[in-house]
Amino acid sequence: MSNPEPRIPSPAPLSSLATMDEYDVAVVGAGPAGSVTAEGIAKEGWRTVLLEKSAYPGKDAVCGGMITLRDTEEFGIDQSLIEKRLFSCVTYYPWGSRVIRFPESAANIPITIQRKHLDRHLAEKAVRAGAELRTRCRVRDVRRLDTGRMILDVVDDGIRKEIASKLVVFADGPITLAQRCFGIGFTPKPHTVAVSVICDFEYPDNPMDFWASYYVPRIATWGFGWIFPFAHHLHLGLCFLRSEIGNRERVLLDRLEFMLNDYAHSSTLVGKRRMISRRGALIPMELAARIHGDSCLVVGDAAGLVGAFSGSGIAYAMHSGRAAARTADEALRKGDFSAAFLSSYPARWQKTRKYKALKVMDVLKKILLVVHRVDPQALNKLMFLFGVIRSGGGPDRLRWHEMLRILFYPALGNPCVKTTSVVPPRKRL
Repeated sequence: MSNPEPRIPSPAPLSSLATMDEYDVAVVGAGPAGSVTAEGIAKEGWRTVLLEKSAYPGKDAVCGGMITLRDTEEFGIDQSLIEKRLFSCVTYYPWGSRVIRFPESAANIPITIQRKHLDRHLAEKAVRAGAELRTRCRVRDVRRLDTGRMILDVVDDGIRKEIASKLVVFADGPITLAQRCFGIGFTPKPHTVAVSVICDFEYPDNPMDFWASYYVPRIATWGFGWIFPFAHHLHLGLCFLRSEIGNRERVLLDRLEFMLNDYAHSSTLVGKRRMISRRGALIPMELAARIHGDSCLVVGDAAGLVGAFSGSGIAYAMHSGRAAARTADEALRKGDFSAAFLSSYPARWQKTRKYKALKVMDVLKKILLVVHRVDPQALNKLMFLFGVIRSGGGPDRLRWHEMLRILFYPALGNPCVKTTSVVPPRKRL
C-alpha cells in the first residue's frame, strides 16, 4: 500500500514584528562559508540562526569536493571524513600532458571529501557552538527597516514566516539574494559565470590515488574537465564560461558525452561503470565588486570567491567565513552595523593569502579573455607554462624551443610534450 503524499500546510500570514523570531545574526546558506561564519559568531555567545533550504546541509551541493589536508586541520574537520589522499595529478593538454607528484609527507597534500558529509559536519560544529540550524527553510526576500533591523521573509518547512536580525550574512551561492535585495555580491553574466555538470560513477574500493584534469578544446576552450576519485565512486565533471555556449544548452551535454565516450584519457577511467547521479550548477568566475553593505556581509560563492582557473572554492569559502565572523562579532559588540563599520570585513579578507591568490587569478583572467579572442588556447598555454616554470628544474625541464612551440601552438606543430615534476613539501597549493 503506497504512502499518502505529505500534506503541505497553507502559507500562514506573516508574523507581526512583536512575535517574530529574533536573532543577532541570520546566516543564509549552510555550505562551508555559512557554517564557518555561524560557528565563529555563535562561539562568541551571539544568537545565531543558520538557514538552509535543503533537507540537510550538502544534500544538493554540486562540487568536486577537493581541499588540502592543511585545510582540514586548520578548520578542525574530522579526519575520518577524508575519502582519498591524492599523491599525483595528471593534466592533459592538446599538445601533451604533465604529471605533478606530491610527497606523502607534504602537509598540503590534496584530499577528497564528499560535500554531503563535509557540509553536515561543519553545520553540526556550528550547532555545537550555539547556532540554531533550520533546514528546509528557504529565504524568499530580505529587507532593511529604517531602524536598521533586517527582516527575512522565509518559507520554513512549508510555512511562511518572518525572522528578524541585526545582521545578515549571505552564503547562498552565485545566485545570491544579496545582489537582488541590496546590489552587492556576485553578479552572474555570460563572461563571469561558468556552467558545470558533474557525474558520479560506481567504483567499489576505488584504488586510485591521483586525479586527472583536462584542458582540451573539445571539452572547453575556456574551462576544464576533471576526474576525482572517492572511496567507492568516481567523480567526473566539466565547466566552462557561459559565454562559450550562449543559449545552446545541448553543447554542455555533447561535451559531457565526449568525455565519457570519445576522449580516451577520460573514457578509459570511467569505463563501463554505472552512473549513479548527474547534476548541474553555475560557478562564479569573477570576484564580486562589493561584499558588504549596511547590516549585511557576503561570503563564499555568493561573493565570487572561486578560483577562475581551477573552479575550487571550498577553502576560500571557509576563510572568508572566518573573516566575516570576526567582523560580525566586532559590529555586535559595538552596536554599529553601518557599511562603513562593516568595511573591516573586506579589508580583513583582502589581507589574507587566499584573497591575494584569487585576485591574481581574477586579473589574469580578464587579460586572457582579451587574448582569448585571438588565441582560443590562451588559457591552456598559461596553465601549462606557469606550472612548468613554477616547478623549477629537473630531468624533465622543458627547453626554451619546446616552450616556444607551445606558446605558438598550433602554428609550429604539435610538440607532443610530456613532463613530470615534484612539488616540494614546503610549497602551498
